[in-house]
Amino acid sequence: MKLVKHIANEFADRMRLFWDDIKNIPHNTRAGIINMWKWRHVIWNDRDYDYAFIYDVLEFKLRNQMRYMKKRNRFVSTPLSVEQMELACELIKRIRNDYYVNESFDYYDFDFDFVPIEDELDGKKLYEWKFTLLWEKYDDYLALYPRKAKQYASENKETAVRKISRDNQLQAQRILFKLLNQNINSWWD
Repeated sequence: MKLVKHIANEFADRMRLFWDDIKNIPHNTRAGIINMWKWRHVIWNDRDYDYAFIYDVLEFKLRNQMRYMKKRNRFVSTPLSVEQMELACELIKRIRNDYYVNESFDYYDFDFDFVPIEDELDGKKLYEWKFTLLWEKYDDYLALYPRKAKQYASENKETAVRKISRDNQLQAQRILFKLLNQNINSWWD
């Protein structure tokens, strides 16, 4: 008897869920069409060959949710959540655009040229890529990050600048994912 009662209750629960799904078809269809329209630019420009497109999707989703939460503002914690999402979006932008690597380019400039070398490959002349440093302000850059400059004090300045900019880029990525890991479950309305 218990088995029959259990099966009947489960069938009734499934029928209620099915009926709820049927009742929500118009709402879900409308929401789906609106979402497809909102996401059209992200989806159209998405490619599978670069990590930057993953960040595009993540940033777009965070910005949508941030706007929604700002508009509703139903909880005391909403302003903090919005601020965290804004920080996450800023970090995403910096990571995607290689902000910290490009920052170091403001402190030096170089010219490059392809110079022929003696060797040949299949009868074709080979070239070497030669860099010429035009000017540098490595000390100014290193002064921005004194702790990291100490860490790389044994390196030549050019190498230290490159390593610091790479470290900063990776640190931004670690901070982003730590921020997401610690807070994403509380970003709901």
